[in-house]
Amino acid sequence: MRLLVRRPGISVGDVAQELGLQPSNVSGAVRALVARGLLERRRHDADGRVARLVPTRRAIAARDRREAAWGAALAVRLAELPDAEAARLLRAAKPLRTLADHLATRA
Repeated sequence: MRLLVRRPGISVGDVAQELGLQPSNVSGAVRALVARGLLERRRHDADGRVARLVPTRRAIAARDRREAAWGAALAVRLAELPDAEAARLLRAAKPLRTLADHLATRA
């Protein structure tokens, strides 16, 4: 789901390639996510044989709740660290995000 929320509109084949999975396994997972109301299949405008995968509002809201909870837990743990150590970690956050973004686009 993280990939689908980050890159709405990708195809099953794109998801399989990105995650290193078989398309048939991704198709099964997509069916389950559609059944749970977390994902929609939309036909590609130019090629009706291709389905684009789009997260629902429900999926995005669930992601937002998870990220908020994770952020709150992280803030509590950072507050427990010595100030200098917490500051070093916070200074490293932006370069690490840049690295993660770079790696994600080169996969």
